[in-house]
Amino acid sequence: MRQFLARQQHIVVRGLLRVSGKVLVIPSEHASRQLEYYELPGGTVPFGDDPKDVLQDFFFQQTRIPITVLEPFCTMSHLSRYGDDHTVEIVYRVKAQAGVGSIKEDSVMWVQDGERGYFFSKRIADVIDLGGKNEVHVSSLWSRCKKWFESIIQKIKKVVSRS
Repeated sequence: MRQFLARQQHIVVRGLLRVSGKVLVIPSEHASRQLEYYELPGGTVPFGDDPKDVLQDFFFQQTRIPITVLEPFCTMSHLSRYGDDHTVEIVYRVKAQAGVGSIKEDSVMWVQDGERGYFFSKRIADVIDLGGKNEVHVSSLWSRCKKWFESIIQKIKKVVSRS
């Protein structure tokens, strides 16, 4: 039985850059550990740091594109299999401060809205699908995230009740 004493919580920020019907994604740093080979640029927010500042830094390090962080687009929450690791992801809309022509092609990829030919998690695919559309669709994404989160809670309750 796994102990629940070492619970951790992480805040992750991601940037949604959409240009001409395409969304910028980067190879996942965890590709060898999970089936999510591409993700939105961003990273973990250190304790006490401002999420927008952290996103600007990570985005530039990963893509070499200076950005302006706009409003939050959506928030996702997920628990590890045993419920001892909780990650909250905040996806912000971002805007490139300059042209995007100087990007190294091996470090980033542009994905057409709705394109599913690559390996993304369901949560990242939903953000890509809805990234450029109007706010009416955000409630649809939220309801899917909420249903997914509720299913995870039920699984955790089953695991805890068995122990």
